[in-house]
Amino acid sequence: MSWSPHRKVRRSFRARTGGGTLSRVVPPVIGGYFLAAAGLKFFTGGVGEAYPPALQFLAMQIELVLGVWLILGWFRVSAWLLACLQLATLSALSITAVIRGQSDCGCFGSFQVHPGWTAALNLVALGLLVLFRPAVKWIENWGTLAAVGALASVAVASAVIANGSLGDKLLAKWQGRTVALRSSVLDAGEEPVGTVKRLTVTVTNASSKDVRIIGGSANCSCTTTQNLPVTVSADGTAEVEIELKFRGTPGQFDHKFEFFTDDKTQPKLHGVIVGRVADTPP
Repeated sequence: MSWSPHRKVRRSFRARTGGGTLSRVVPPVIGGYFLAAAGLKFFTGGVGEAYPPALQFLAMQIELVLGVWLILGWFRVSAWLLACLQLATLSALSITAVIRGQSDCGCFGSFQVHPGWTAALNLVALGLLVLFRPAVKWIENWGTLAAVGALASVAVASAVIANGSLGDKLLAKWQGRTVALRSSVLDAGEEPVGTVKRLTVTVTNASSKDVRIIGGSANCSCTTTQNLPVTVSADGTAEVEIELKFRGTPGQFDHKFEFFTDDKTQPKLHGVIVGRVADTPP
């Protein structure tokens, strides 16, 4: 068999990318990236109001745990696989945000970053992990694959729950919030300019006393004071109407709104309306 310098280069490249020094350096760097993102979300206000609070909370926990795991270097193959899955998921979400026309991905708390830049950053991080992967024989590590699959399934199931009303309710109880919006994100759909739409918000009260919704925010696009004040009975619910007018240029929008309560532990309830102004027909 003839000797080829290209074959030697390929062997050398595989040696560097499969279990070399960089395969031990890159994961902790990615772990630091996850911790920085989680810290910015925690200290500057979540992952953007277009996501339910429970989903925001879950996202921070996943990034925190995965970041510490990658830095400590325990069970390197499992951590590497989960980090790849996380970055692939985040990249897909960022690309979706670009398609929807969002100007901020919400990935870094109140620091606004265009989702296009976030998608590029996540794809670069994913590429580095794949390029400088740990050396492992996958056939001999079926147990690791099974464990990672189980953890990923738990994370997906938790995200599904957190994205619904049950997730926000569980989070409210865990945080000791007695009054909360059943869903802090309202989808108004797509309508042409000038359309006026009424949306219904459900307010829940987990306390043992009645709570009154005494007022709400109002601006040129939405008014939250249509049927206020409203009393939310103890351990009950009440519905509040919001009147929304589709305004502005065609494209995606999000409008923040607030309700004011007479509950001292939760004087304000925050939410956001997302939707799209339809393109004007030619």
